[in-house]
Amino acid sequence: MPISIDVNMESTSHLIFILIILNNIIYFDISYVLIGEHEVLLYEFIKSLLLDKYGRTLNILEIPMFPNLTENKNNFQSIEMNQILLDSSLCQIYDQILCLKPRRKAMICNYFNIVNNLFLHEQVSFKNNMNLVDTIEKMKKRVLHNNCPIYVAASFLTDQFYVLKKHWKKHTNKKDSSTGTGKSLVGIEGNQEGFESPLGGKFIIINWINKEIVYMLDLDAPAGFFIDSTHLYIANNRLNYISVIDLNTRIEIRRIDNRAFNCLHSIHYIIENQTILVTSTGIDAIIQVNLQGEILHDWYATEHEYTMTPKGEQRNVLRDFDHHHYTYPTLHQTTHVNSAIILNEDYVLATLFHQGSLVQIDQRNGKSKILLSGLNCPHGIKRFKSVKKHNIEWMLCNTKQNEILFLNDSFKITQKMFFEDVHWLQDASQIHNENIIIADANNSRIIEIDPILNTVISEFNYSTDWRIYQISDLTDFQTSFIPNST
Repeated sequence: MPISIDVNMESTSHLIFILIILNNIIYFDISYVLIGEHEVLLYEFIKSLLLDKYGRTLNILEIPMFPNLTENKNNFQSIEMNQILLDSSLCQIYDQILCLKPRRKAMICNYFNIVNNLFLHEQVSFKNNMNLVDTIEKMKKRVLHNNCPIYVAASFLTDQFYVLKKHWKKHTNKKDSSTGTGKSLVGIEGNQEGFESPLGGKFIIINWINKEIVYMLDLDAPAGFFIDSTHLYIANNRLNYISVIDLNTRIEIRRIDNRAFNCLHSIHYIIENQTILVTSTGIDAIIQVNLQGEILHDWYATEHEYTMTPKGEQRNVLRDFDHHHYTYPTLHQTTHVNSAIILNEDYVLATLFHQGSLVQIDQRNGKSKILLSGLNCPHGIKRFKSVKKHNIEWMLCNTKQNEILFLNDSFKITQKMFFEDVHWLQDASQIHNENIIIADANNSRIIEIDPILNTVISEFNYSTDWRIYQISDLTDFQTSFIPNST
């Protein structure tokens, strides 16, 4: 009695789909694929099926069963098909599948089931939630992205970090629950006139695939930045202005200045009205200015319940005063607000370092609402742009806890990423391949993380004398100023 063959057309189609994707991977070069632990056996299968047997490209899937030929070999219709042309259109491929006899359909189906079972075993072992088809698609995306340059920009507050470390060690009380010092490098304590000593600084652009610095500027205390076309807007954390630099000529073309600027940290460009949201950290203020430096809106923390410094001292920040030439050490600030971003026309989001909180500030009346509390030296509230993570709208760095927090549109934590070997998670950013890079400040490196698998993909190490501040992907920016970028 003949054995019936159960032909699963869905599995058959899945295998063909996978092979088409793999064909593209091989075309680009599978050596670029970054293999995670759960993909090793799958990779071995791909290698044996495609590389060893077919070489670099697979255009034809041969089904290893002897064809049943009729006596009339010249009649194409009489030959049982045993090949599928993978460079055909999807419709043509499905037509080819339909023309296969049941035994050959079953063979393709069996191929898929073997691979899928192999993958399911690894999926359980490594707690991977993606199915086989999605995993192959992700591998393909990695290859495509790896063959397209990814540029990462970074600012470094100093390239003489050893001086800062020596200062912090001398003036930080380990028994104090607050982070920071009450004295500047030049001995200024409290609210006194004078600037910090110059300690250099750098702005660099990294070709992330090659882990190569392709662009570098020596700057004075660069902090937050953004790029508009070929102009770099970057905050000078020491001399308290925003420098506008032509990236083609590498020349500063102008400065954006205001006497309320002090110890600038983040700067956020609002493209709709061409304004800049600035955290003037030294005076615990968030200031929105136009490109000429004129104040359009401001929020002073000391005018809205945040009046006490970590040292237990009352603080009053004068508006009618030139703060530009003064130094206010961290422990003489009430919030050390270090990042701010526009939520909508009425609200601003900000991270308050001393309070360990993310707050929503109503620009109409200055009232703040705590969205997250219990954080440990938070930094870098940013929008999260992912087509796959529908429940994530925002991310921020819980810096001293060495974790990234992902938030939904209600600002509830939906996911955490903790990094045991990271020390002082200064900043994080998404890059073009949908992975996340983090600034591991105390270990002098930038790490690329797969947010789905929560695994390290790659890292870039820089000088231990550089103190990192901000990192940012340049995918959405013009990169003509980068040598050999086109």
